[in-house]
Amino acid sequence: MTFSDIKADAKTANGWRFKLGMGLFASAFALLPIIPIAASLGTSATTMAALTGIILLANKLLLMTCVAVMGKPGFQRLKATVRGYVKRLAPTSTGGSARHLSGLMKSVTNRGRRRPQQRVDSDDSAA
Repeated sequence: MTFSDIKADAKTANGWRFKLGMGLFASAFALLPIIPIAASLGTSATTMAALTGIILLANKLLLMTCVAVMGKPGFQRLKATVRGYVKRLAPTSTGGSARHLSGLMKSVTNRGRRRPQQRVDSDDSAA
């Protein structure tokens, strides 16, 4: 890939197609809260099943349309943005070897212990 190809890809990743694709991407996930809202309103089970199927199908269609509208450069930019956000959510350090050994020892030693039994109420007056 040459420099001019990269420059052309960056130009198409910032245009109206990318913005429209981002709108489709957001609307695909904006449909999902309709399901619990409809459930809290007391809709019937058959209506909920149909609504859930329609919304999930619409979600997949909107996501595929999003990718088609954005094109490869726009989708690559979207993936990079999402990956960058997810990487920031990951823990920064994994802990040292002492912490790891301590966790292993706690895990191994707790397996042999019995859990305390629940007390059974022996109230015979109800019988």
